Amino acid sequence: MSQIQITQDMLRRFDEDGYLPVHSPLFDEKDFQHLKKYLMAFCLALPEDLRHRHFTNVKKLKPRFADWIGSPPIVNLVKQVLGPDIAFWSFGVCYKPANSPYRVPAHIDSHYWIDWNLLNPNEVLGIFIPFTDVSADNGCLKVLPKINAPKMYLHKDVDPNLNFFKKEIDDPSVDLTSLVDVEMKANEVCLLKENLIHSSECNNSSQPRLGITLRYISASTKYNSHKSDDHDLFLISGRNIAGNSYKNLSDFEPLGGFSWSK
Repeated sequence: MSQIQITQDMLRRFDEDGYLPVHSPLFDEKDFQHLKKYLMAFCLALPEDLRHRHFTNVKKLKPRFADWIGSPPIVNLVKQVLGPDIAFWSFGVCYKPANSPYRVPAHIDSHYWIDWNLLNPNEVLGIFIPFTDVSADNGCLKVLPKINAPKMYLHKDVDPNLNFFKKEIDDPSVDLTSLVDVEMKANEVCLLKENLIHSSECNNSSQPRLGITLRYISASTKYNSHKSDDHDLFLISGRNIAGNSYKNLSDFEPLGGFSWSK
């Protein structure tokens, strides 16, 4: 079973840069192909106008995740960053059809979390997993390294029919021309801090592009419920230190068929 090891030097670079690409396979190949087949089929089964829209804990669109968000390869990775007590918070899927003008505008994941005082402390580990190779040609992740302090940036409106979000960072303190491409192979992983400025451009290739972002928090982080946030939390490992309310993963249908499946 794949076991990525994060060194102290890698953790230091992650803390400084706000992101850390790890060019090693996260899952064993058979497990990866099983999950990829399911997620790709899930996206293609959605109405065409929803395939390239993000979904994250939206009840009617929620795929089966009970047996892979807490899988050994992922938990091993998350523990090395957050420690033994961890909770799963949310996921987002970004599907870009072939030759699509659809893009993800520059943003930070924690924009609304800061505004709503949703987490204390406001610290979230994002794990981006590409299920297809990602390059500048098909709209890979772009990041602005070393700007990681929590901040509410000025934004401008963008066309919601061509963008993942309706707004994009447009702030005099941010030089978006300095964004750098993070090209990766399928089944690699990139760690992301909650305040990292990032984006991705349109898919100019002849093949679809698919990636997901999973978000984990330390179980010592307090989650303050907010009427505009519909996330469910799941204790994945260790103790419920902050006294959060957690849903039970066993209540959800598993995908099954993994090497770790019971």
